[in-house]
Amino acid sequence: MQAKIGAPTRELWIDDCWYECYFDKSVDVPLGPQGAQGSLCRVLLEGPAPNVRIGAARPDLCAGFVSLIVDGDVGNWSKIYLDSKPQLLEVDGKPHVLRFEDENLSVRNCGLLYCVFLDS
Repeated sequence: MQAKIGAPTRELWIDDCWYECYFDKSVDVPLGPQGAQGSLCRVLLEGPAPNVRIGAARPDLCAGFVSLIVDGDVGNWSKIYLDSKPQLLEVDGKPHVLRFEDENLSVRNCGLLYCVFLDS
């Protein structure tokens, strides 16, 4: 059996089947191979539900990363994280410090500010 926690309205995944779970409300989940008669397990998310502030700034979280490919050589790439922390990378043996600014719309490289071009 494999179990994992998922996104809202599909919070519980067991053996690739999802189950809606709500705080302070139980759900019965069949255990055993799919299609086989198995026992039921009652699952409950004890409440109350947490407070969620949608849209609140979280500077401690990273939005993801991009792959920086140098001179078109896909074998020569670096992972650059989309956050405001300075990141050190070397290009041709020279150190460069990158830092994203303005909600990742610009990047500072060794003190110089550059616009980030978004391809849609």
